[in-house]
Amino acid sequence: MHSERVLLVEDDDLVRQILVEYLNELDDADIIAAASASEAVALLDQPLAVLITDLRLGRGMDGRQLATLARKRRPEISVVLISGDADAIGPGAEPADVVLAKPFGIAELLRAVDLARVRRC
Repeated sequence: MHSERVLLVEDDDLVRQILVEYLNELDDADIIAAASASEAVALLDQPLAVLITDLRLGRGMDGRQLATLARKRRPEISVVLISGDADAIGPGAEPADVVLAKPFGIAELLRAVDLARVRRC
């Protein structure tokens, strides 16, 4: 079976670990995790199907900026933006295919990834 790469960017170690466990439920995906936007930027040169990033990533580039850069380098990439800040995910959450508000469960995350993939096809 063809395996797609999913890049998860989350600066909170515990949240990142939980999300990787959730994403491991995707049978057709290799999960790569990064703790910062700068780590993620270094990974953008490899084939990636989906970028999942928190909007707030601490210092430096935020998730929206990272998603914009990822789309410039890889126009085909699906983007899921996640955030616990309802104001941050309001109107104008470009360039996301899907926006997911924290907290969410495994089913919501997997559904968001599937929806993002469909929207980029």
